[in-house]
Amino acid sequence: MTPMHSTKLDLRVWISAMFLVLTSSKGNSSVVMARLLGVNQNTAWKMGHAIREMTDDRNGELLPLEDIVGGR
Repeated sequence: MTPMHSTKLDLRVWISAMFLVLTSSKGNSSVVMARLLGVNQNTAWKMGHAIREMTDDRNGELLPLEDIVGGR
């Protein structure tokens, strides 16, 4: 896995990529992600792969989200 701390990309690009990956019901191609994020196709593919790997919970190791997150 490529950790995010070893990237030269701006955090805003990573957050945008996470939004695209996590809100797409059928997935995005790396070509579309590259165009939307302003990076090359190979970078978009690696980012998408890293995000999917970070959110993979096939082994049931991630803790479930609980309660309401919010303000006032």
